[in-house]
Amino acid sequence: MIRWRNFSKCRISQICETDSGDLLVIDEANVEAKLLDTDFKVLTHYKFTSKPMSMCSIDSSLVAVAVDNNEVHYIRVTDFGKLVQDTKLKLEHECKSIAYHRGILYITLGSAIYRYTVGGRLGITIYEKNGRCLGKD
Repeated sequence: MIRWRNFSKCRISQICETDSGDLLVIDEANVEAKLLDTDFKVLTHYKFTSKPMSMCSIDSSLVAVAVDNNEVHYIRVTDFGKLVQDTKLKLEHECKSIAYHRGILYITLGSAIYRYTVGGRLGITIYEKNGRCLGKD
């Protein structure tokens, strides 16, 4: 008799590679990050309190994850193959997507772009003009 196991489904939405060649993926369906080794085996999980929306690499072992409860979670990959929360930022707006470049985080909620320092200080806010695309007059 064949018994079917009840496997949970996953939906991988984001991926980053660490300096050591391991992969960090965001599994939206299970609301978690997973660290995969170079043989693509899951080493560890990090469970979020709300749905992860977007991820970007900050340095060789640190990623920032935009979460749909207006938070940014900094997740560190340790030398021992673990995922640990480094710090967490609570924002005054939604976080749909996140990017990092030269010490600056760019966060969007879809209609505006916010520029933050990695420490969480808001720099400037760039809005769409009159609901039109940026760069269009």
